[in-house]
Parts: sequence; C-alpha cells; structure tokens
Amino acid sequence: MGGQNYLGPKIAHVYANGGASALRPFVLKASALFSAPMWILSAIMLVLGGPLVGLLYGGKYAGNGAVVFVLTANLVFSSAAFVGSRTLFAIERADLDCLVNFVALFVLLVAGVWLTKFHGALGAAWGMLLANAIAAVARYLAFLYSQARNSPVVTVVEA
Repeated sequence: MGGQNYLGPKIAHVYANGGASALRPFVLKASALFSAPMWILSAIMLVLGGPLVGLLYGGKYAGNGAVVFVLTANLVFSSAAFVGSRTLFAIERADLDCLVNFVALFVLLVAGVWLTKFHGALGAAWGMLLANAIAAVARYLAFLYSQARNSPVVTVVEA
C-alpha cells in the first residue's frame, strides 16, 4: 500500500513534467519494479505454500498449496494493473480504466464461474488470476492506444 501511495502521484508527476514520451518508459520500469517482489513471493509460495497453509490452518488445509501459489501469482498482475490504472488516470483517461474493469468482470463471471464449478477453490483462484492478467494487459494497451491517438501528426511538405 505504501508503494501505491508513492507510485500513483509519481506517475502523475512524470506525465506533468515530461509528457507521454517520458511516461511510457517510466510506466514499464515501474511495473517491473512494483511487480518484482510479488514474483519472488509467488516463487516462494510455489515451494512452501502447501506446508505453510498446513502449518497455519491445520492438516485438513495442507493440500491447498496450489491455491496459495495461484493467489500470490495473482498479486503480480494486480501490481501491474495498479500501475496501468494510475497511468490512465494521469493521462485523464479514467473512462478507459472503467471499461477495462468491465472486461475483467466479464472474464471473471464467464471463466471464473466455469473454472470454480469444475475445479473448486483452485478454479476460483485461476479465474481471478486470468481476469487480473487480462485487465493488466488491457490497461497497457489502452494507454498505448491513447498515447498513439494523442501524438502529434507530422506532415511532410516538399518544397
């Protein structure tokens, strides 16, 4: 949460001071750095998730290591989606961020419900991961689309 409190305003400052051309490399770098700790946590949970769940909640939950791993992998995409969301807000395209939320909701309702029906808690975790991954990618595509539409058109006139 502290990282979000720092990163949100920083994205706005980068855009205000350097425009869209400065924002794009900053956003890619920030996404990578903001998501990196979640990749590490996810890798740890791949190995230790099952034993930790069993230790914390008792033996009947010990087989849920895969659920814990998928949920921590979801944090990777949630981190990237946050950066993309704040970027859309900074460039005054919150409308696109709102549309992306509907895309994520649709994916969660369709794939998430289906996955949950056939795979239980693990399916629900995969549905959440899928929805957040698609939303993260969609936010970056929306940013790139907005950036391309707002870039000045250069016309070459031959003398």
